[in-house]
Amino acid sequence: MARELTQRGNIVGSAGYFAELNGNGLLKQIMRPQYSVRYEECIKDTARKVNTAVRTVLDDLKAHASVLYFMERSDLSRMEKAIDQLERFCTIAGERLSDASDCRDYLRLNHRDTHLKSRASQRDLDDAMDILRGHGSYDLSQSRERILAELIRDGSHSEAYRYGKDGLRFAEDLMGRNGFDQIKDLYRMWQYRNEPRRFHGRWGYAIGTEQYLDALGNAVFGSGFRSDDLSKGNHNYGDSLAEDLKKLAGDFSQDVTNSPQDEFIIYDNRQRMLEAAEQLERLTRECKKYSIERQLKLYQRLEDFNNRVIEFDVRGKTTARMAWENGKNILYIDAAVCFILDDSALASQKITVRDGFKKWAGQYTVFGGQSLEVKIDIHEKSSITSAYPVFIRPDTFDGNSVSWGGTPPRLRDFLGVNIIDIAAMARGKSNRENYRFIFDWDPEAWKAMYLGSTGITEELAMHEFGHWLGLQDAYVNDNMKMPGPIKGMWPLSGVQKGVYPDYDSHGTAMESMKLLKPPSNNDMEMVVLAFHTGQRQNYQVQFPWEKISEAMGRGN
Repeated sequence: MARELTQRGNIVGSAGYFAELNGNGLLKQIMRPQYSVRYEECIKDTARKVNTAVRTVLDDLKAHASVLYFMERSDLSRMEKAIDQLERFCTIAGERLSDASDCRDYLRLNHRDTHLKSRASQRDLDDAMDILRGHGSYDLSQSRERILAELIRDGSHSEAYRYGKDGLRFAEDLMGRNGFDQIKDLYRMWQYRNEPRRFHGRWGYAIGTEQYLDALGNAVFGSGFRSDDLSKGNHNYGDSLAEDLKKLAGDFSQDVTNSPQDEFIIYDNRQRMLEAAEQLERLTRECKKYSIERQLKLYQRLEDFNNRVIEFDVRGKTTARMAWENGKNILYIDAAVCFILDDSALASQKITVRDGFKKWAGQYTVFGGQSLEVKIDIHEKSSITSAYPVFIRPDTFDGNSVSWGGTPPRLRDFLGVNIIDIAAMARGKSNRENYRFIFDWDPEAWKAMYLGSTGITEELAMHEFGHWLGLQDAYVNDNMKMPGPIKGMWPLSGVQKGVYPDYDSHGTAMESMKLLKPPSNNDMEMVVLAFHTGQRQNYQVQFPWEKISEAMGRGN
């Protein structure tokens, strides 16, 4: 029995399926809701959050530019790498990270606000810091740190003698050979090392530290974000997104490339898959929509014009079953017939009739491009109690088919041996009180066929079999009239030329004036709809209670 394609414990294309696919790595934090297939939109939304968060980073760098020189180079390098990765993230999303370049200028200490005031080397500053922390012997009236602060306040060392007899020497040792600007640099270095919290960013952590970067990740991806969940390692946002998308596209493609057996994907889930493929194709080269679309067709059970799966299994003298086998839609039609010959010499005509019936078999493209294989099997029976009668008469009448939706009052008479009466009724020329039954059709209704031997062709039998399959005649002459249940003729408007261009170019097996056209895709759509809905399909209205088949005008 056919069932919906299932992978990863979920029906492919369903919300649960995409929630599972999106439930790992960075996508888990990006996709909202988690079952969404709007990858491009969700990633772009996240990229906008990246821009907001990096603007905060830039503000922190500007605010603390004067002490960036004294920060751990590993922290600055880690911060720069995170900025690079976030920029790659935005590139994948098709967005620009506008502040990335400015951030790099600060982190690389290229911005002038990050430069030292003096020409001191790090060794010079470290030596001065050692003096500040107690190296050397000085007779001072105040603490060394307070003297440093007051020198900065004064903007000069000229008054340093007031801090004791060694005050001036102490100040000169702090300046070294680089002058008072070295004291200014020393003071910033001392502040950063002794009061680090003063230089924390807006998220409450020192710039470039793991805690700061975690806070950055939370600002972008949400409070549940963990950097160690990234597929390409800590803070590798862009590389991880690329890797996650690559894996997603691979899993996505693999799930629909296995050869289908009795599995299918319904319309809504296919549409969701195609939308996801289109989004992923724009984000990564790993996914090709055309390839996914081609593969999905292997899982497409036959659907009507409203994208509803067509299922039926009509049992009776004519059995019609829509099947899904090995990725193919197959319509099996088995008809049980009983040939009633007015003359034994007409036995050879049975072959012509059977071959005509089988002309409906073949490959069709229906309902907007879906493939359908039709198989016809004719079983000959010896009794009309288990089969539909096919009468073959030695006259020139072409043929006719009748169908009863109920039990006619004189059904017993009809099933008698008087073939002439049967033929006459089939042509609507007697038994008027029962004539109305020939206008009813349902898949299991009683049916009969009358054929004149001199006019029998495969095309004629094919046409009459079309009536058994639920199709009415297609009259193409606007002036046609047909017998009706009241006196005179029932007016009939034919299929207007130009109304259905595909009809004009392809024709139909049911054209009463042409009988040479093979069944068209349009014909087969109507056959399928007849068995699916249990209603005869009309090419045009013949009676007030009828309606034109919805297949008309849909193309071949």
